[in-house]
Amino acid sequence: MNTYIVERHLPGVAAGDLTAAAVRARDAADQLTREGMPVRYLSSVYVPSDGSCHCLFEAASETAVRQVNELAAIPVHRIAVATQLAASALPTD
Repeated sequence: MNTYIVERHLPGVAAGDLTAAAVRARDAADQLTREGMPVRYLSSVYVPSDGSCHCLFEAASETAVRQVNELAAIPVHRIAVATQLAASALPTD
C-alpha cells in the first residue's frame, strides 16, 4: 500500500462543507474496500488563504484513490504518491 496526496482547489469553501466532503471521502473509501478495492482516507489539510486542500489516502493504486474521489463527488486537481513523516515515528536523541 502507498500513501497518496490529493491536491484540490476549493477557494472560499465553508468549514461545514469541508467536513461533509471528508465524510463522503471516508465513506466512499470504506465502500470500495468492502467491494475488494482497499483504500483508506487518512486526513485533510485546508489552507483558507489560498483555497488549497490536501488529502491523504492509503491505497494500492492511484486508480483506487481516483475512484474514491469520483464516488464522493469531490474535485481533484492532482494525485501523487507521497511520503508521510509522522512526528511520532521520528528518531529521538
